[in-house]
Amino acid sequence: MIIKKGTSILEVVIATAMITMAVISALALTSKSESQNTYARHSAQASKYASEAADWLRGERDNQGFSTLASVSGSYCISTLPVDFLSLGTPSVCGDQNLINNIFKRTLILDNSSSDRVRASVVVSWQEKTLRTTTIDLELTKW
Repeated sequence: MIIKKGTSILEVVIATAMITMAVISALALTSKSESQNTYARHSAQASKYASEAADWLRGERDNQGFSTLASVSGSYCISTLPVDFLSLGTPSVCGDQNLINNIFKRTLILDNSSSDRVRASVVVSWQEKTLRTTTIDLELTKW
C-alpha cells in the first residue's frame, strides 16, 4: 500500500479563508486609523484657529477698551483676523468663500446684553463625514 502525502482541498480553502480575513481586518484597521488621524489633525487645527481668535479678541479689549467691545453685538465670520476691532465689519454668516485652508469656518459671536461684560464664543467648524465644531467661550469684563 502506498501512502500519499499532500494537502487536501479542504485545508487549502480553510487556509485561504483565514488569510483573507486577516488581510481584510488589517485593511479595515488601516482605514479607521487614517480616519482618526485626519480627525485629530483637523481638531488640533480648529483649536488653534479658535485660540488665535480668542487671544485677538482679548488683545483688542486691552487695546481699544472695553467700551468699544461692548458696543458691538452679533455673529461675525472671520476667516482672517482683522487688523483691529474697528475693522471687524458687519455681522455676517460664513459662506464657502470664507473658508480657512478650504476646510474651516471661524465665527465670532458677541453678546453685549449685560452692561458690565461681553460674552463671546469663537466657533470653528469643518465638514468631515459629519459637521464637527470646536468652541471657545469667553466672558470679557472691564479691567
